[in-house]
Amino acid sequence: MTHKVLVIEDNAQNMYLIHFLLESQGYTVIEAENGVIGIQKAKEEKPEIILLDIQLPEMDGYEIARIIRSTPGIDTIPIIAVTSYAMAGDKERILAAGATDYIEKPINPATFVDQIKVLSKPGNEIAMNVLIVDDQYINRYLLEKLLAGYGYSVLSTEDGMQALETLQTEHVDLIISDILLPKMDGFQLCREVKKDPNLSSIPFVFYTAAYTEQKDREFAESLGADRFIIKPTDPAEFIAIIRDLIHEIPEEQIEPKTIILGENEYLTEHNKRLIHQLEKKLAELEDVNKALRISEKRYKSLFEYANDAIILHEITPNGEFGRILEANGVASSLLGYTHEELLSKHMAEIDTAKQFAHYQEFMSTLLEKKHLTFEGEHIAKDGHVIPVELSAHLFEENGTRLCLIICRDITFRKHAMEELKRAVSQIDDNLHQIAILGDQIRNPLTVIMSCCDECTMKEHDTVIQAIQKIDACIRKLDLGSLKSEKVRNVLLGLNGYKTYEINPERQRPVQKQDQKPA
Repeated sequence: MTHKVLVIEDNAQNMYLIHFLLESQGYTVIEAENGVIGIQKAKEEKPEIILLDIQLPEMDGYEIARIIRSTPGIDTIPIIAVTSYAMAGDKERILAAGATDYIEKPINPATFVDQIKVLSKPGNEIAMNVLIVDDQYINRYLLEKLLAGYGYSVLSTEDGMQALETLQTEHVDLIISDILLPKMDGFQLCREVKKDPNLSSIPFVFYTAAYTEQKDREFAESLGADRFIIKPTDPAEFIAIIRDLIHEIPEEQIEPKTIILGENEYLTEHNKRLIHQLEKKLAELEDVNKALRISEKRYKSLFEYANDAIILHEITPNGEFGRILEANGVASSLLGYTHEELLSKHMAEIDTAKQFAHYQEFMSTLLEKKHLTFEGEHIAKDGHVIPVELSAHLFEENGTRLCLIICRDITFRKHAMEELKRAVSQIDDNLHQIAILGDQIRNPLTVIMSCCDECTMKEHDTVIQAIQKIDACIRKLDLGSLKSEKVRNVLLGLNGYKTYEINPERQRPVQKQDQKPA
């Protein structure tokens, strides 16, 4: 037999989607775009279910529901409100108008038809109160949302003791419990429920991620559990299991499952399960500790075998560099202290006064950016000053500000820079002397060339040839000077100094043979 569903919806896209989902599951869909048409078709078609939008023109869903409930012949048809309302009190208002239950928009295509099946069964699954027992908030939250979406009323507790208290004061139709719980675990809770004549008929479902072995399942069944589900389970599959269990329940009275184990057997097996679970947890903990030890060993290797000194120290509440908390072997070798001696020091004891004052200058920048690189000075145990390049990283641990400093000895770099400065200075002196020498030679040549006008042609040519040879030598000096300046500029540029500007007037042109001096 094909079930008929009347859908009262004015939005064409929503109507198309609902029609498609229901028809694909074998339902016959009757469409109505407003309340007047919907009420008329309800009288004519006598559908098994009415899906009702609330926000409709002319006559809203509340009024339509009231009219249907007051009209003989259609007053008992389940009405499922499909609404985007989410304000406090909306559900109560919809139910007060006569709706059987409601589904919030946007609908979930994967679960929509199943929700309709559940919500449209009066006096069965809709009225069921489900008690969830789980000490993890996220697990309770997910189950609450999943079950509420299928029309179940949900109660939640965090442990077995709270669950027993709730069972004494609330009507519960189904219990879904984790096993690993504080105060009273799921096994003991199931045992207590099945021992109580007033509670023994309530179906009991275990939903666990910790107890996953066949012996755990067998023990649960011996306590009277109706289902044993292992986390995680697909939501649709989970609901299907719950619905299958519910459908097995006779309408008038639920026959409690027989408890197989006596008290002594229960205690023995319960202890076995607990010990086995404890052994599993200890094995998992040992695996974690093993991985942690390997990770710690790798960290220590990186720390100790780094090429640079590494020092971890605290930042005092007033923003100063405080005591040294840890240092690697390179730091001890660099400063000449043993590891124990270094850990007894404050940063002020290994920094020069100039360096310590410099720390305070850039502390605000470090606090803002969390990282800073700069040059500084450390004092070794024997008193000599070591120039260093420092890379400081600021972080916080348990409310305490800490600073990790990577120190690189730049003594050789400093010496190289001094040598470079001396070399550049020598180049400057040489260039200056070459320039003077060029001027001292060219000036007399100019005078000689002027006097050649009084000479015979033969003498004139001889003098000019000699001058040209001398000028060629001077030009070679000029070219060498230019090359020296380029080398100088490259050296200074690579080391961050301002490049030397070549004076374009350094070179003075020498007149060619056919030119006469001015």
